[in-house]
Amino acid sequence: MMDIYTRDPLWLELGIAAHMDLEILVVTTYEMEGERFELPLLFSRFEAIRQLGRSLRDDGTSRCILRNADALIRRNSKTPKEGLVFTKQFPGHGGFRGRIVSIEVVDDEKVFKVAYDDDDAEEELGEGEIMGLLGVYGDGLHQRVIDAI
Repeated sequence: MMDIYTRDPLWLELGIAAHMDLEILVVTTYEMEGERFELPLLFSRFEAIRQLGRSLRDDGTSRCILRNADALIRRNSKTPKEGLVFTKQFPGHGGFRGRIVSIEVVDDEKVFKVAYDDDDAEEELGEGEIMGLLGVYGDGLHQRVIDAI
């Protein structure tokens, strides 16, 4: 857990949030351990879990199900701050993991200095550019949480 926290603390937070969002799985597991379960109740619980899986696969409804995880994604994709990690696609080279290392104000505009993990490259991005990247990253992060589930 410490490795995940030091490498990507948002992913750890998202794991905990997704666990809270999937309460039906936890509750059903605990209830199955008792001896009071009747077959019809078991069937209805399993059907609820299957419906959850179908809803997660449907892009239109999956945003409504993971309330806690999506709130974390929205918070992190709308608030660019130092240390924030995201992925940027470079045509012909794939995606690279970047981190905001500093934020400066130049001529009344924010300039974000970004360092990339894979090749030690750095670049400066304007606020519009960084917000666009964070929006795309948020969509990808949502899908990554669903894939992990």
